[in-house]
Amino acid sequence: MEKQQVPVILSGGGARGFAHVGILQALEERQIQPSAISATSAGAMIGALIADGYAAAEVKEMVLKNIKLIDLLDFRRINGHLISLHKIGQFLKAQLRASTFEQLQLPFYVSAVNYHTGEPRIFQEGSIVEAVLAASSIPTLFEPTLIEGIPYVDGAVHSNLPSRPFEAQIDQVVACHVNPTGPYNPKSSVFYSIDRAIHLSFLERIQQVKERCRWFIEPYELHPYGMFEVHKLPEIYAAGYQGAVDFLDQTEAQTN
Repeated sequence: MEKQQVPVILSGGGARGFAHVGILQALEERQIQPSAISATSAGAMIGALIADGYAAAEVKEMVLKNIKLIDLLDFRRINGHLISLHKIGQFLKAQLRASTFEQLQLPFYVSAVNYHTGEPRIFQEGSIVEAVLAASSIPTLFEPTLIEGIPYVDGAVHSNLPSRPFEAQIDQVVACHVNPTGPYNPKSSVFYSIDRAIHLSFLERIQQVKERCRWFIEPYELHPYGMFEVHKLPEIYAAGYQGAVDFLDQTEAQTN
């Protein structure tokens, strides 16, 4: 493929969000780079690092090196029935070279939802870490993130593939979705059931983006992995990478 720069959307997905690094690595190997990134939740965590100028391989290394620091299930930090994103904030502050959107190397859009009004908000200026934490605050599991006195929660509540920043060029967008629907397992855990129910509720909006974007990359082999399985990040990366490679191979074959 010729060298290309394309707008990229990164979905949420908890631990499965690490598959975005594998997808982006596969794209890099085909000379395809993001021109801008729109993301929410776990996708916003990865997107922030890529927009800050890190290559996918560098993001993979830094995350795996700090896997204990970014473990979402830090039960020592539970506040009532809510889990804190404190560790994620620590990790991002330590790794990001930019502190504000204005300092990033790529245009970066982070989608969160105003928990008072239910209205979506796209952050594109000010503190990167605050915006990413706001976009990652899954209601009932994580505390809302306060920005200017307003509580914000996970942008996936409105759209898990936030396409609004790219509506004028949606036919050029590469949309990366890391939540394939696999077969239901009746013996699954409570966390699995919550995860499945949440993402089933997103399917209609996901389909709307899928039908309009240039490429929709959704590695099916991610379906067994839960959103809290941080200990399986290497496998999740591999599934994302191989799924993207397979997609790109098929796309090339169809165009030749």
